[in-house]
Amino acid sequence: MKGVVYDPPGPGLPYLAVVLNNGEVVVARSVSSVAAGEAMIAKVFSDFADAKAQGKI
Repeated sequence: MKGVVYDPPGPGLPYLAVVLNNGEVVVARSVSSVAAGEAMIAKVFSDFADAKAQGKI
Protein backbone atom coordinates (compact mmCIF):
# COMPACT_ATOMS: atom_id res chain seq x y z
CA MET A 1 0.00 0.00 0.00
CA LYS A 2 1.07 3.53 -0.71
CA GLY A 3 -0.43 6.82 0.34
CA VAL A 4 -0.09 10.32 -1.00
CA VAL A 5 -1.54 13.76 -0.33
CA TYR A 6 -1.98 15.85 -3.45
CA ASP A 7 -1.89 19.64 -3.36
CA PRO A 8 -5.09 21.42 -4.35
CA PRO A 9 -5.17 21.70 -8.14
CA GLY A 10 -6.59 25.21 -7.98
CA PRO A 11 -7.94 27.96 -5.74
CA GLY A 12 -10.86 26.92 -3.56
CA LEU A 13 -10.21 23.18 -4.02
CA PRO A 14 -9.13 20.86 -1.19
CA TYR A 15 -6.10 18.64 -0.73
CA LEU A 16 -6.71 15.04 -1.75
CA ALA A 17 -5.46 12.06 0.28
CA VAL A 18 -5.27 8.80 -1.66
CA VAL A 19 -4.36 5.25 -0.61
CA LEU A 20 -3.42 2.82 -3.38
CA ASN A 21 -2.96 -0.94 -3.23
CA ASN A 22 -1.47 -2.68 -6.27
CA GLY A 23 -2.30 0.35 -8.41
CA GLU A 24 -5.96 0.45 -7.34
CA VAL A 25 -7.49 3.31 -5.34
CA VAL A 26 -8.55 1.91 -1.95
CA VAL A 27 -9.52 5.23 -0.36
CA ALA A 28 -9.67 8.81 -1.62
CA ARG A 29 -10.80 11.67 0.58
CA SER A 30 -10.71 15.43 0.38
CA VAL A 31 -8.89 16.85 3.40
CA SER A 32 -8.25 20.30 4.80
CA SER A 33 -4.44 20.06 5.00
CA VAL A 34 -1.41 17.88 4.34
CA ALA A 35 -1.34 16.96 8.03
CA ALA A 36 -4.99 15.87 7.94
CA GLY A 37 -4.28 13.81 4.83
CA GLU A 38 -1.26 12.13 6.37
CA ALA A 39 -3.30 11.32 9.48
CA MET A 40 -6.06 9.78 7.35
CA ILE A 41 -3.52 7.69 5.43
CA ALA A 42 -1.90 6.49 8.68
CA LYS A 43 -5.32 5.44 10.01
CA VAL A 44 -6.13 3.50 6.85
CA PHE A 45 -2.76 1.70 7.04
CA SER A 46 -3.35 0.89 10.72
CA ASP A 47 -6.90 -0.32 10.15
CA PHE A 48 -5.76 -2.49 7.25
CA ALA A 49 -2.92 -4.02 9.32
CA ASP A 50 -5.33 -4.74 12.19
CA ALA A 51 -7.87 -6.38 9.89
CA LYS A 52 -5.15 -8.47 8.25
CA ALA A 53 -3.78 -9.57 11.65
CA GLN A 54 -7.28 -10.65 12.69
CA GLY A 55 -7.72 -12.66 9.49
CA LYS A 56 -10.54 -10.47 8.23
CA ILE A 57 -8.81 -9.87 4.89
